[in-house]
Amino acid sequence: LRSLCHPCWILVLIFVASVASFKKLSADRVEVEECNSLREMEGTQALTKESNDRNVPSSAYREFVLGDLFQSLKDEDRTSSRFVEVLGIKDEGWKANQENFIKATAHLFQEPIDKFHAKIYSVHPSPPMTELRFDLPADIFSSLVDEAIRYDDEISDRIAASKEKPTTANVLLPMIEGDRVFQPIRSILTFPSKVSENKTIRDASTEAEKTLSAHGVKSAMRHDVYEAVLAYSQTEEAKQLQGEEARYLKHTMRDYRRSGLHLGANERARIEEILTRLSQLSIEFSRNLSEEDSQWEFTKEDLQGLPADVLSSLNPSADGSHLIVTLKYPHVFPIMDFVQVENTRKIIEKAFASRCKESNGAILKEVLKLRAEKAKILGFLNHAQYVLEIRMAENPEKVNEFLSQLGFKLKSLVQVEFQELLDLKREEYNSRGISEKFDGKINAWDSRYFTERSKEKKFQYDANELKKYFPLGKVTSGMLEIYQKILNLKFTEMSGKSIQSSIWHPDVQLFKVEDGKTGQHMGYFYLDLFPRTGKYGHAAVWPLRASARISDDKSQFPVCAMVANFPRNSEEKPSLLTHGDVVTFFHEFGHVMHGICSKAKLVRFAGTSVERDFVEAPSQMLENWCYEQASLGKSINLTFNLAST
Repeated sequence: LRSLCHPCWILVLIFVASVASFKKLSADRVEVEECNSLREMEGTQALTKESNDRNVPSSAYREFVLGDLFQSLKDEDRTSSRFVEVLGIKDEGWKANQENFIKATAHLFQEPIDKFHAKIYSVHPSPPMTELRFDLPADIFSSLVDEAIRYDDEISDRIAASKEKPTTANVLLPMIEGDRVFQPIRSILTFPSKVSENKTIRDASTEAEKTLSAHGVKSAMRHDVYEAVLAYSQTEEAKQLQGEEARYLKHTMRDYRRSGLHLGANERARIEEILTRLSQLSIEFSRNLSEEDSQWEFTKEDLQGLPADVLSSLNPSADGSHLIVTLKYPHVFPIMDFVQVENTRKIIEKAFASRCKESNGAILKEVLKLRAEKAKILGFLNHAQYVLEIRMAENPEKVNEFLSQLGFKLKSLVQVEFQELLDLKREEYNSRGISEKFDGKINAWDSRYFTERSKEKKFQYDANELKKYFPLGKVTSGMLEIYQKILNLKFTEMSGKSIQSSIWHPDVQLFKVEDGKTGQHMGYFYLDLFPRTGKYGHAAVWPLRASARISDDKSQFPVCAMVANFPRNSEEKPSLLTHGDVVTFFHEFGHVMHGICSKAKLVRFAGTSVERDFVEAPSQMLENWCYEQASLGKSINLTFNLAST
């Protein structure tokens, strides 16, 4: 119980307990009202019972767990005839209007994209299974970027030309369709910078990302487009929009204001310069961390206490006298948790905490300066006030008050736990005959190590011993089984030559997702689970292509990629996960399911593109299965009775 009082757990519990209000739960729908004040969640038990009674997960349960809760969408707003209701025309009239729009703008949406795909197929004729190709050579990226930018410019030019007679058809629909078409193109060109094992391709993809990001800022700051959208927003046609379309327009106008489009030419020009520079700095910051490849050499004595499976996974030095340690998660965390030699922990902790110190330190200083300047131009006191304007906290004063009150309430508990760790450190130094080295401090490199010793002493909890029950293969199959069951889905792993153009490394797994009841195709997801040089170093999910409604009878299926850095299998032992790794796996895969199961009509609001305060909530709820006896039984290597251990 005391461990649950840790500040991190308290913050999570406070957040989950106050995140949303559930209004009505039924067998086939969940209606949710967006509210400014937070209320407690209701109806969970009734919904779970309804699902159990039917013996299959209902669509309501699926939408409850993964629905886009903050989009205030009623069932009638999700129908394909929403524009019929919004514009007040008959079905036949709307269909004709829609067909006319498609015919009139076919060249606008297809010609540049046809050229984009033609360039891809000139190198690789066969279409990829997921419709996203990740086997492109480095020398084609630049020309593909040019085609993508030309496409985006044509969309913007047409919208800007509609200022005098703005309508839904010549302003709103082109923006929406442009979002849908451009997003997967951007993924094809920029995602390889995070995952490709080929540095030349990573570099080409990074340059593509820089160019596209700079163009994105330029496009978003076009004043002629802003004037056309502003004129449209003031029309009666726009005022009668409902559902996602109304929200799309509202957010677009909000974003224009927060980018300074309403300001004078000089202010707009400076903000554009700042946004462009911030975009480039962000890309460089991430790239520096991904490309970081420092290595440290230690003897086995230096690594005393390191688990055998981790020790056996370390490569030997050139002369074989030392073992090589990198700053990747599978090396750093076991060293910080288990290695008894304080100096080894100190070296690794300092190296890990100061990765890319020179390059990224300079970037952070410039970012802070530019953010402050932008906030001031836009009329905010500081960057924090700018960010919090559209968050639930609303302003820095509320954040500071919350943290101050929380810190005061936790202070006594922190002191008790700190003393416990200090006593453990003293005991260990005395037992090892090195009492003279005891410094009376819990240093940064001591925290994780003695926290693990505290768990062992107080709860007989051995994280290293527990890993034996969580081999990666078993955890993966168990997790997929759980998600298929609770969401009524079917996953099929794809293999063979047909997927070669759709994957970027032999380690990558590709799965097709279908509705478990109807067999309807719902999308694809990737699992890329092991570290390698140049790969993104954390755990995250990329929505490579979002779900979207294309027409009354056609939808765009989503594609998501989960990237992680779990320990790789060795010749002697399979990859073993800590319970923390298992929680991370379930959490990130929750984001995958959020993207796959999304019912949003527009890309802008699909999957994890929800309010920032809410985006983690579905995954946090789905972490529950990492603590339940029944679900653990599917994910562990051996069957045992948790209640008796």
